[in-house]
Amino acid sequence: MDGRLLSVEGGLTIGQSNAGFAFGAPGGPLISQLPSKSQLLMLEGKAGGSQGQEEPETFLAAVEPYREPLGFGQTPAGMLGLAADLLAAAAGDELGVLALHSSFRGDCALGALMPGGPYNVHENAVAAIKAFKSAFAAMGDAYELKWIDIIQGEGGPFIDYGALLKHYIENIIPLFSAAADQEYLPKVIFSQINSFTNAVQVNNVALEQYEAARVLLDDGSAFLAGPMYHLPFHDPGHLTDAARMMHGEMRALVRHYLIDLNESWNPLWPDGSAVALEGRLIRVPMRLPPGASHLCFDDDWIPAVPGKGFLFQDASGAQCIIENVRLDDHVVSILLESPPAAGGTLSYATFNGPGVEWWASGRGHLFAETGIPSPFAALSFDVPRTIRHYCVTFSLPVVPGQEAGD
Repeated sequence: MDGRLLSVEGGLTIGQSNAGFAFGAPGGPLISQLPSKSQLLMLEGKAGGSQGQEEPETFLAAVEPYREPLGFGQTPAGMLGLAADLLAAAAGDELGVLALHSSFRGDCALGALMPGGPYNVHENAVAAIKAFKSAFAAMGDAYELKWIDIIQGEGGPFIDYGALLKHYIENIIPLFSAAADQEYLPKVIFSQINSFTNAVQVNNVALEQYEAARVLLDDGSAFLAGPMYHLPFHDPGHLTDAARMMHGEMRALVRHYLIDLNESWNPLWPDGSAVALEGRLIRVPMRLPPGASHLCFDDDWIPAVPGKGFLFQDASGAQCIIENVRLDDHVVSILLESPPAAGGTLSYATFNGPGVEWWASGRGHLFAETGIPSPFAALSFDVPRTIRHYCVTFSLPVVPGQEAGD
């Protein structure tokens, strides 16, 4: 490495298999080598991170240029870092030095990420942070753990997930700060999980992640980056590499707001805890993410699903036919075929829509346009040309004759 480092931004990705590299044919295309100008670093000998089985003494206090583990699916940490680097360069800025590590375990429940769990996911993450700290201290440079990225949920728990997530953020995240020997907490982001089969229990996790995200945003302790239903799979459990690129660039934008701009973040979601019903019209005011310009419907990436992904069930639980869904400025207007006798429940991207191979069955078409060119599309990869913030999965009560609000 040439030149002296002054301040190093540490980023930790933690979770289950989609937080690391996946086994099996990843679906391509692979980025086998990052651009030489990138200042992305990793621990020596830890290509792609740690799999919840390494012993602490294997974490060498030395760093090397980040590289993806050849023969496996590329890592979310690497794709976030590369996207952040490319976005900064496109804006005429310089990202600076970013030290990355993934600590993950396939089919891992949230509780297994805790200290003393059945694997070494937490212990490996702590070992990586301490190794980074020592490596940069030996060079006279300061390593700071700036953010933690949680990608977990398919492994449950499928009951009271939200409560455990809040416990993890409130009680376990400070342990990572202690490992980095810093008094302040890193920014925490997490992704709203989905699955190829979109089993009911996974839907429940996604909805609990949504509810927890509203509370966590209010106290500024963690930020929901966005959903994952728009990311295609190469097998029933793992994303394609193109999907990991899209996931990486979306999270890179979140990182930019939280770290570079020191601002808050919210995904695309309803602007309230209930929505209004007037006759047969449901109006859903939406809160756009920072930097997004307007609402759109996807007609070129996600396979079709009825009602653009919306589902209305009346007070008896019966599904009502949606005649039309349109966008009016920052409001989604949903016209039912006939007016329900009372209120009901409006859900989005939760139900089992028409099965399409290697796509989540619970999906939707609503997104907020950023207008920011995709750095991976600019490299000629087959992903949407601009970065899109897709609406998160949610389920809200519908109240007749009242305005929606918190």
